Amino acid sequence: MKAKTIIDRLIVNWLPKSCCVVAATVFFLWHHFGLLETKNVPVNLHVISDGAYVCTSHIPHNVSVSLRTEASHMAEITADGIEATLDLSYISGEGSYTLPVMIDLPPSLQSIDPISFSVHPETITVRMEEKIRRSVPIAVYTAGEAVRGYQVLSVASEPSYVSVIGPRSVIDGIKQISTREVMITDKSSSFSEAVQLSNLTKLITLESDAPVTAFVEMGPVISTRTYYGREIQFKRLPPELEVAEVTEKVDFTISGPLLSLEAYEPGNGIIESNLGHITEPGTYEVPVTIALPAEFILESISVENIKIEVREKSAVEAENPEGKPEA
Repeated sequence: MKAKTIIDRLIVNWLPKSCCVVAATVFFLWHHFGLLETKNVPVNLHVISDGAYVCTSHIPHNVSVSLRTEASHMAEITADGIEATLDLSYISGEGSYTLPVMIDLPPSLQSIDPISFSVHPETITVRMEEKIRRSVPIAVYTAGEAVRGYQVLSVASEPSYVSVIGPRSVIDGIKQISTREVMITDKSSSFSEAVQLSNLTKLITLESDAPVTAFVEMGPVISTRTYYGREIQFKRLPPELEVAEVTEKVDFTISGPLLSLEAYEPGNGIIESNLGHITEPGTYEVPVTIALPAEFILESISVENIKIEVREKSAVEAENPEGKPEA
């Protein structure tokens, strides 16, 4: 009878009584949590990616973790021991995926009562591609300025190839991997040195990060120079014969080491024509030759053959070919 009386009293005016209970509960919670404070801490984001696919989109380096507790515990709230993880290892195909950021609090924070937390961003959208491996050539990168008159003739490395690992779209676009700078400043002779490879994107990794040996072959700068209006020297003509006056001059261009060319000045006898086969007067077409030091190459000459008239010398000239005065 007594229990029935209690139930009857509860039922009477139940709506206002229910509203009072809800209001009291809300007030209690508001009062309780109103006394809590919030602290935001940055936490490094650890990405687990050891599967057959790799992420090609941007992933933030850290996330913001908001922790809410009583003011008396605020001094205990630090980022130490808080772990934020984005797990990509279970993804089994290419495409876009929206994944949750998982937060793990250390025991020191879990023991605080009350405590609640949230993370921003809560999810991260990633673009995944198949991970492939490919061998690409190594390019030796030289920098600086060699000694004047010298240049790099060729470069090579040992090994000459390196394996790169990364998303297919990136690896397909890689034609070579360069070394870091190999300085040629003040160099004039060939040399070799150990140098690291340069990885320009974080999307790929090198199978080996060991230094390679770069070989740099140095040599002279090759230049050209043209000489104008040089006379032809006619040689080995019998003493009783002579060549009628020749007015034609010769221009020629040679190539060779820059420093040697700058110092070279050809003498008068450099251009000649050998007339040793001529034994009698007449008109002849004879070849023109040029005698150069071995380090130079003849690029062009304006006269390769020349027509000349050979005649007999006068009796006086024949008896005194060197033009000495008579006694």
